[in-house]
Amino acid sequence: VCLDTAHFFEAGYDVRTPKGWNAAIAEVDKLIGLDQILAFHLNDSKTGLGSRVDRHAGIGRGAMGKEPFRYLLNDRRFKNVPMYLETPKGEEKGKDLDTINLKVLRKLIKTKD
Repeated sequence: VCLDTAHFFEAGYDVRTPKGWNAAIAEVDKLIGLDQILAFHLNDSKTGLGSRVDRHAGIGRGAMGKEPFRYLLNDRRFKNVPMYLETPKGEEKGKDLDTINLKVLRKLIKTKD
């Protein structure tokens, strides 16, 4: 399974809090098992929670915000699971949007003190 963060949110899983993230992942574990998650598509959502409308936004630039990505990137259960940007492409103020999104994601990763 490739778990798409925006699809997850648009399907009604409120992953914007630690409690919501843990509940959503627990449900995935119960239904299919975490070992079945082979990849993640990383994208924010232009539409609201449970909208069932697939519209991707840049990381932290949509209805989800940055926190779900912080939870995912720091969740040790997914340390070795590949993650791919599936955000809008192009440039903004002369900068590549993928570069901007990767920079945002890297800032969310906790480092050892």
